[in-house]
Amino acid sequence: VLQGELTVDFDTTSSINDSDGDKGSSMRKTVKAGAAIMAIQNVWHQASNQSDEQLIFMVSWIGEKGKPVVMQ
Repeated sequence: VLQGELTVDFDTTSSINDSDGDKGSSMRKTVKAGAAIMAIQNVWHQASNQSDEQLIFMVSWIGEKGKPVVMQ
């Protein structure tokens, strides 16, 4: 997070393969400027700006060299 706060809600109870239905929040993490967060693989998550300050953040993908990034 470069500026502001990033809030991420994770639904650790729904299957990643469940594309229908409402997702809930079973875990919430808030990250402030200068900090990082790593999303949990194969877990539904939704990020948002819950503060009044403008949010600026950067995303990096980590993977194996020569292998495509797989998104589910």
